Parts: sequence; structure tokens; C-alpha cells
Amino acid sequence: MKYTFLLLAVIILAFGMVNCENDKAPKTLYEKLERDALKSGERNDSLFLGLHFGMKKQDFYIHCAALNKDTILYQGMGGKVEYHIKNELKHSTRMTFYPEFNADEIWEIPVVFTYDGWAPWNRDYTATKLRGRVKTMMEDWYGGEKFVEIPHPTDTIALVKIDGNRRILLERDDVGTNVKATFTDLTVEKKFKEEFKKRQEEKAEEK
Repeated sequence: MKYTFLLLAVIILAFGMVNCENDKAPKTLYEKLERDALKSGERNDSLFLGLHFGMKKQDFYIHCAALNKDTILYQGMGGKVEYHIKNELKHSTRMTFYPEFNADEIWEIPVVFTYDGWAPWNRDYTATKLRGRVKTMMEDWYGGEKFVEIPHPTDTIALVKIDGNRRILLERDDVGTNVKATFTDLTVEKKFKEEFKKRQEEKAEEK
């Protein structure tokens, strides 16, 4: 969660979203996309493999245990969950994930995609090509808005797709091996940002 907030802060700065004159007016394409998506009131809680925003932690464990019994999901390293994509991407790909919970409910899931046969000398297995293929796959999965390019703090760009409350952020790792997709419920994130802003204002008043 700390990494998510750090990345979000850097993206905000990169977009030039900080403007003291008018906090309500959108100042960038990304800010406009997020504002319009939240303003629409549209909810898209579905994620993948039957998971969804708002799913209780216990229900997540029960659901994953059932899929594990059916050999659909596997226990990965560090207590994470693994799913193997065999036909939807050009090469067999490992999908590793574990949710972030708020009030015992899923509000965000970072997912890491890695080609099973990745090798540094194989140019068709680079993170750049994997990101493009994951992008196409997710646009097929979810429909709705297309991914758009945004600045990234450690890379040239990232890709973002916002449909109502659901944001999907695609990033490459810094060694060119993995692609990270972060699914975020913007309504929960907005609440976190408002709470953070309130705490900062209270600290400023105390000084």
C-alpha cells in the first residue's frame, strides 16, 4: 500500500496536478479522466477469477481455496496466489497476486505478470512486449475505456485505464522482466486522500 501511495504522489506531481488556485478544476488529461469517472457514479467492481472489490477477506480465502482444489490457482511464494495464463497471451504467463484490504474488504490488487519461459536474450519475452499484450488482453476482458499513456517516475510511461470506480495501472519493472497491473477502487482511494489531507491540515493548524 505504501508503494501505491508513493507512486500515486509521483504521478500527481508528474502531471502537474498540484495547483493552489483552483483545486476543483481538472488540470491534466489523467485528472479529467479520474474526475469524470468518479462523477459518473458508475461502479465496476469485477476483477478476475471471480474476485471483486468489496469481497470480504474470509470469502477471498474460501474462494481461492476452492479454485486451488480445482487446480486453477496455486500457492505462490510469500503467501501470494498464482494463476497460469496459457492461451490468452502469446506465451505461457504466470500471474501472481494478493489483495490489499480496507475494513476487511478488497479495495486494491497488485498483480505481477511474468513469462514462464523468460530469458534475457529472448527479445519476444521483454516486459515491453508483455505490457502491450497484457494491455490488449485487459481491453478484451473489460471493454469500456482504452488504456492511455501517463508519465512514470522510473520509466518512460505507464498505461492507465479507468472505468467508473475501477482503475487499472500497467507498469514495467526496472529490469525488464515483469509487468505489474494494479487494480484500484478509486472511491476508496479518494477517501484515503481526503483523510490524509485532513490530517495534514490539522497538523498545520497545530503548528
